[in-house]
Amino acid sequence: MRKLAKIFVSAALIASGRAEASAHIYVPPPPAWTDATAQNAAPDAVAFFTGPSNSSFIMTQLKPMNARSRPAVLSFLMDVLSSLQEKMKIPLEPASRLRGSHFGNGVQALSLEVKADGKPRLILSVITAGNKNYLALINSAIPDLTLRSILRSIKTSPSETQPAPQTTSLDGQLLFQLPDDFRSQELSSSDKNSGIVFSISGLDSLLSIKKLSPQETLPPEKASKILKEKFESLPSIDRWLISPEKTLTTPAGPELIYLSAGVKGEGALNAKVLGYMPWCYWGYLITAQGPRSEELLTTVFKSLTPGPSTIEKLLQETPRLKNSSRASYSKTELALAGLLTLLAAYLTFRARKSKTPKN
Repeated sequence: MRKLAKIFVSAALIASGRAEASAHIYVPPPPAWTDATAQNAAPDAVAFFTGPSNSSFIMTQLKPMNARSRPAVLSFLMDVLSSLQEKMKIPLEPASRLRGSHFGNGVQALSLEVKADGKPRLILSVITAGNKNYLALINSAIPDLTLRSILRSIKTSPSETQPAPQTTSLDGQLLFQLPDDFRSQELSSSDKNSGIVFSISGLDSLLSIKKLSPQETLPPEKASKILKEKFESLPSIDRWLISPEKTLTTPAGPELIYLSAGVKGEGALNAKVLGYMPWCYWGYLITAQGPRSEELLTTVFKSLTPGPSTIEKLLQETPRLKNSSRASYSKTELALAGLLTLLAAYLTFRARKSKTPKN
């Protein structure tokens, strides 16, 4: 057990670098388990427990990382797994997709089940508790149930339990952690009837998210084309200032595709953004308006995690965007689009300057 703990901490440090000093956190052992943390099983361990049938649990603090980004967490856990396999000299392989968990004490975890020598006894997790990140490994005959019991029991000091404000969409699917100066907008009856499930203001702009029924979802391979056609149908939009498609992989997993555009008379300002995100077997249409609308959209969706109503299995089956339209843009076309945007901005600046009264 001690050897496994030391190997685990060593692998974690190889993958992530040495963590900061330990946080004020209390992790009680499960019933019938023994707390061996004080016996210095590993110098960087926050908790080290031993249990029946050679079970064990170890948790160590990590240096700061983007623990809400599923791709980043998965890449990190695979590095740890590779280091463990090299040191333990036994076959280790993932036995599940990355799974998210949220608990009433504010603890969140992204976990990966692992087969050790063909047996599914291990779970690797990146845990967020009290605004700090931890890496945990559990070895047990029932690792999932035991891990959940441990995570539910974690306590942190008051100074460590002040996470960023959380905002959940009306349907409970989308959970955001946003800056203090962002303000959720109250949804009217009309908004709710039209399918709006979330609205927020910030950066002098306003963003709203509309839930689409399964019948209204956009085909992934045509999403970019449909968004562009929506832009072109708006009389206020300058068609020359519609951007090529852009994509963002959210920390929750699904991808977001969006286009920005300028309003006639406002030059190259990204005064409006249209986006689409598939989610489970339905999707969301995103609209943002204002001088920093694109920045608002990316800030909001970079903080997205699954909400309390999300069913993990359905989320994992979300169709991926194929971005087929991206291949249709040649380098020449993209360069021309950029030149047209700069030209429009220059002409708008000249027009405004010519109208400025001279003193």
